[in-house]
Amino acid sequence: NWQSSSTFTGLTPATSYTFYMRRAAQGYYRASKASAATTTRTFPIYVTDIDINIDNHSFQLGEGENQINLTVSILPENASYKTCTWSSSNPNVATVSADGTVTAVSPGVTEIVATSGDGFSSDTCVVTVYGKYDVPDMPSVVEISTNSITLTQVAGCEYSMDKSNWQTSNTFLGLSPNKTYTFYMRKTATTYWACSDPTDGLSVTTDKLDVTVSSGGLYVAEHDNEHALVGMTTTTTGNCDLEYQWLACKTSDEKWFLVKDWTLNNEWLDWEPEESGDYVLLCKVRVV
Repeated sequence: NWQSSSTFTGLTPATSYTFYMRRAAQGYYRASKASAATTTRTFPIYVTDIDINIDNHSFQLGEGENQINLTVSILPENASYKTCTWSSSNPNVATVSADGTVTAVSPGVTEIVATSGDGFSSDTCVVTVYGKYDVPDMPSVVEISTNSITLTQVAGCEYSMDKSNWQTSNTFLGLSPNKTYTFYMRKTATTYWACSDPTDGLSVTTDKLDVTVSSGGLYVAEHDNEHALVGMTTTTTGNCDLEYQWLACKTSDEKWFLVKDWTLNNEWLDWEPEESGDYVLLCKVRVV
């Protein structure tokens, strides 16, 4: 099949073709023999955009974990090269295989690059690899008082009484005397390292409070047929908190009943009896 035009159209991109030329027949002259073959290749349709299919072009991995294969979208849809090559800017942090599977190696940050098969377009995503600290040894007790407990100070660790609220200080203040608390310790998270799991709980009891409470009796500040304001005077030999409980007994039936349950540091009773009559009041005091 011969044509007079020197231009061939409708060819497939990135495809090799062989062409021939001859003298066309004219008048009393027949067409010449074909020339030697000339082979050439059409240009490909180059990739204009390649996009790694992952949200925000970043993700995180734990050390030793695999990420589901990364994939790419390539434009235009009729591009000659639909494949890509993968590479990692720092294989010591994470590697990527030919099919786009990313494997974490060690804590740090690296870029994963997808390059189109024609080399004209590329895209990058960032992977952060996190390690996880081992559980440290359980802490020991350094000092105990009536209202504080100090544990051993371990560099890079934090402390908790409930495994939810953590503090960097190894001293816990504001505790109650003669009460048992459970403490935990863990390694603190750093840039590319997740915090460790907490240690087993360490149970410690605060010291008993060595204090004596003396009563000076009840003091009636106000009193009428419907209302009484009564206070309890106390003295202590140490600095401590006190709780007060009030009971009453109606003299006509001699039955005691609770008027006001234990209240912290409130020595006053402001009381309006439900029934009129004569009452005996009793105030109990305890150290907390």
